Amino acid sequence: MAFGLPAFYVSQFALVGTLQSCREAVVYSLDVLGWKYQIINSNIFRVTRPMNGLSWGETIIISFENPAESFIRSECSFPLQLFDWGVNKRNVNEFFARFTIKAIQEARLESHEPSFFNDKGQSPVERVFSMTDDGEIPSKK
Repeated sequence: MAFGLPAFYVSQFALVGTLQSCREAVVYSLDVLGWKYQIINSNIFRVTRPMNGLSWGETIIISFENPAESFIRSECSFPLQLFDWGVNKRNVNEFFARFTIKAIQEARLESHEPSFFNDKGQSPVERVFSMTDDGEIPSKK
């Protein structure tokens, strides 16, 4: 439970993958959660949560300019609300539960070819079968 004017919760996080995959993961996560959001710029998202039994609503800012400065901040919309009863931390945790899974999936999908392929796109097995008895790759004539 946070205490302040207004009550808030902030968490820093490390990016997984490229900025583009993180942007897509943020949009996907917000859509899955059903949260209404605005894209302030390509790296800043603003979410508005409606009023509920514990709060007058919350504003959530998700920002990532570079991996070292990535954060999410959830704060109560009513400026005089002292206690948030854990709502802001819950918002951040709900977002991370969806975001990290999607970001990791996107990062895995980005590497289309495993690193063991050579310049010609041959796997180690294909390279072995394409070699002659003396260990040289046969030239095509």
